[in-house]
Amino acid sequence: IMKQVLGVLQDSTIASKSGKDNRSRFWGVYKRVAEEHDGEFLERYTSDMDIVLVFVRFTSSSLT
Repeated sequence: IMKQVLGVLQDSTIASKSGKDNRSRFWGVYKRVAEEHDGEFLERYTSDMDIVLVFVRFTSSSLT
């Protein structure tokens, strides 16, 4: 599987071809993709948490 991934990355424009070996390019791309995914994940769940907090505020204020 790793050879297939490296083959795709070699032909891809995502990986910069600045003289690095295949493993360095792979982990560079992996890091970028992981950071993007993590950012999207945090954004999504932060907004979901805001909604939950608003709901809790309305619920608690109606009970008092």
